[in-house]
Amino acid sequence: MTWDVIAGIFRHVLTAGGGILASKGVIGASDVEILSGAVIAIGGVIWSVVAKKKTA
Repeated sequence: MTWDVIAGIFRHVLTAGGGILASKGVIGASDVEILSGAVIAIGGVIWSVVAKKKTA
C-alpha cells in the first residue's frame, strides 16, 4: 500500500469515528474537523521521521 492509500483510509476512519462521537454528543461537530486534521498532521510527521530513520 502507498502512503496515499493509507492516508485516505485513515481519514475516512477518523471522520467516521468523529461522526459517531459528535452524534453521541461527546464532541462538537466542528471539533471533528479540527481533531481529524491534527491527527493526520501529527501522523504525517511521525511517518516522515520513521521513514527517514529507516534509510539512515
